[in-house]
Amino acid sequence: MVSGSLLLCGIDLTVLHVAVPSMSRELNPTPSGLLWIVDVYSLTLAALLVTCGTLGDRLGRRRMVLSGFAAFGLASAAAAFSTSTAQLIAARAALGIGAAMIMASTVAIIRVVFTDDRERAFAIGIWTSAHSAGATIGPLIGGLVTARWGWGAVFLINVPIVVILLAVGVRVIPESKNPVPRRWDLASVALSVIGLACVVYALKQAGEHAGVNWLILTAAAVGSFLLHRFVRRQRRIEEPLLDFSLFGERRFTTATLCVIGCFGSYVALLFFLTQWLQQVGEYTPLRAGLALMPLAAANAIGAITAPWVSSRWGNRWALTGALVLFATALPPWPPPATPATTACCSSRCSARDTVPAS
Repeated sequence: MVSGSLLLCGIDLTVLHVAVPSMSRELNPTPSGLLWIVDVYSLTLAALLVTCGTLGDRLGRRRMVLSGFAAFGLASAAAAFSTSTAQLIAARAALGIGAAMIMASTVAIIRVVFTDDRERAFAIGIWTSAHSAGATIGPLIGGLVTARWGWGAVFLINVPIVVILLAVGVRVIPESKNPVPRRWDLASVALSVIGLACVVYALKQAGEHAGVNWLILTAAAVGSFLLHRFVRRQRRIEEPLLDFSLFGERRFTTATLCVIGCFGSYVALLFFLTQWLQQVGEYTPLRAGLALMPLAAANAIGAITAPWVSSRWGNRWALTGALVLFATALPPWPPPATPATTACCSSRCSARDTVPAS
């Protein structure tokens, strides 16, 4: 049940990638608008994950995950019928809120259900592989439904799945709370969310506008100031929303940086490959999704076997080997164009640049 919900969250992380060309032709977003459509889901998810976890400890994890399912389904329907860039961005942000509620609650439910350390490690491996596999098969599912029903269908398929998860979840998910929950600090939530939003807005707008733009500089300055205040507040209060003292532990900091770097590179690779395959390689959405399927199998295998590899060779060598393998496997960018593709692109450019005689 919890793995199925994470599979759905992973799919929605990348399902829009192969639908971007057809969606762009219909909604005609600006470059920064397109980036917001693609990224606002993951940004909202990351910004609210800790907050939703704290709320779940107080209000009940079962209640939180079921509410997340409902929010995810409603946001999916809104995204499917969006008629403008602003509507789609808002719907994708709502999807991120629902996903944060689901992810924060399911990992806590796993810790409650699986009391044995070995069983819990294996369950977390399956949970992680479900999200990774979902993120990888997202382009394939997106290609299938886009080719047949259009880009809006990539969101609409979530609705019946959410209905099934809600019906099953009401019966099988146990309720649990933290008997001594942490205090929910609204000021910390506001500082982190608004500060992150301002910084991300400045970065995205800076990529679109050349030269000095005072609005962008102001947003960057305000966001940096708010994030600085957030860090200082977390170090000062007794029950922080995010305990920064954890980063004093070298192993925790190293593991966190590895996850950020690898997962960020992985998602970026998925996005750019789907665009390159369709825009340059002239793949159909379905063929582009099929070309990325080996990543799904490799991701699932890696997540499931990670606990065994760590117990056999130790965390240090397992992590080092994984990083070396990841870096070695990343292709040179941009991928080399074949002669046929180059000739095809040149002919299209020549035809587009030719001015018909009057």
